[in-house]
Amino acid sequence: MTSREPAPAERHDVLLNPILLTGKRFYITVGVLMVFVIWGAYAYSLQWRYGLGVTGLNQPVSWGFYITNFVFFIGISHAGTLISAILRISQAEWRRPITRMAEVITVMVLFIGAANILIDLGRPDRMLNILWYGRYQSPLLWDVTSINAYLTASVLYLYIPMIPDIAIIRDRLRGVRRGIYRV
Repeated sequence: MTSREPAPAERHDVLLNPILLTGKRFYITVGVLMVFVIWGAYAYSLQWRYGLGVTGLNQPVSWGFYITNFVFFIGISHAGTLISAILRISQAEWRRPITRMAEVITVMVLFIGAANILIDLGRPDRMLNILWYGRYQSPLLWDVTSINAYLTASVLYLYIPMIPDIAIIRDRLRGVRRGIYRV
């Protein structure tokens, strides 16, 4: 009994099915995630109404909820970068899916960490003041600068090896979805 190696076209079809074909389970998952987004928006509206005290900042603690989350998520992003770098240096063939997951986790978690800083400001519109009138002595200015530099490098580190995969997906799609993958 021998098992044959699937042809590259067959392998691509199997790997691309979750992207190309969306079924009932996909829309149920999107609906459940939308419920969580709406719940989060409601919780954020409560914070706007009652202030940052709802997060426990009215208690004598050294760090609030959002700064603690920021440090946690930035640490997770560093772990993703470390895993990806070690696997790329080792050049093992089995590493590709793990490397891609680590890079995606790094980018997504950086966005979450940056969002925690914005929310911790109390009024996210004040972030423009940091960009326009920022002082080099301010730790918040250096947070913004370092996170943006790290995010830019991480997005490039993820995007450049993905270009051939994006081209394969682009060639199999039609209409508006094809245009999305032309980037």
